[in-house]
This record gives sequence, C-alpha cells and structure tokens, in this order.
Amino acid sequence: MKPTPPFFGWSEVNYFLDHIYRKALHRFKSADTAHQLLEREYDKTKTPELMPKMFAAMQESQESGVALLWAASSLLEYCLYKYAITKIHPKAWEDHLDNIRTVSKWIVIPQLCQGKNVPEDCPAINGLKELVKARNSVVHPRVKLITDDGFPNTDKEGVRFKSACRNVEATVTALLEVLNQQVTPASSQSARPESPSPSAG
Repeated sequence: MKPTPPFFGWSEVNYFLDHIYRKALHRFKSADTAHQLLEREYDKTKTPELMPKMFAAMQESQESGVALLWAASSLLEYCLYKYAITKIHPKAWEDHLDNIRTVSKWIVIPQLCQGKNVPEDCPAINGLKELVKARNSVVHPRVKLITDDGFPNTDKEGVRFKSACRNVEATVTALLEVLNQQVTPASSQSARPESPSPSAG
C-alpha cells in the first residue's frame, strides 16, 4: 500500500489580480477620456494636426482596454474559485466545475454552494456575457467579410469591445456582490407579509 504523505493544507501563488485589475481600470479610464476629448476637439475644428494625436490616443485606449478585459476576467475567475472552495473541495472544482463555460459557472456555482438564485437575465450576468464576448473577440480574432456596406462586422465588434471596457467596473462590482449576498432562508421568506396590491386601500 502506497503511504499517504502528510497533509499541511493548501498553498497558492499570489498574482495580486485585484491590484492589476485596478491599475488596468485606471489606465483605461484615462486613455478613454483622452481619446474622447481629442475626437470631440477634432470634430469641432477639423484640425489636421490633431490626427496623429487622435490615432495615438485611440491605440492607447484599445491597448489598455485589452489589458483591462484580461485583468477583469482573471480576477472574476479567481474570486469565483475562492468562493467555491469555501463550500466544496478544491478537487471537486478541478474534476467537475473547472471546464464549465464562464457564464454558466456564475449561475451554477452560487446555486450549488449556497442555493443562490442568479437569473440568467440579471444585469450582472448580462454584463458578464458582454465582457466574455468582447474578450473572446480579442483572444480568438477572426477576419471579417468586407461588403458594399463597408465594415459592419468589425464596426459592431469595435462598439462591443469599447462598451464592455466602459462597463467592466459595474460588471465586476455586480458579480462580486452576487457572491457576497446573504442567502435568505426559505422559512423567513414565506413568513413575510405580502405587499399590498396597487389597487388595495
């Protein structure tokens, strides 16, 4: 029989994901604001000298947005994992939960761990869906067909990317609140008096 080595607990490498996320968020906000200001100034003045500055600002905004999406995705995955292993064994996560799609994890795991109902159409999950789509477009880039209408597919992808970056702070906050919410016991829910209907009284 193979001897079992002594068990001293669990260890992990600290990658300071929260700190990296906060830095990425600050960098994107600054770059996005600078780009918008230059765009507005150019729209007003049509000054040719602004073009190089505007394109440089656009590049900085895009680069910082990519870093932000990666940082936010990594932080959310880490926080969900740390939440899950307070309720289930880490080996169970590796064997059964690690390969579930990201959005499904945020619905299934709170339900599995604490009986929390996370509706698929709630704002936190909708924000996560957009974040995942934008991140996947970066991680798995695809060529787009050019048509008589120009670049409608790439334009749509660019709008989604920028929107996800601008909403990422609200998305991360909302998802972490899902994990921190206290579960109300079913017995106390049933004991609550019903709210009067609008026509009552």
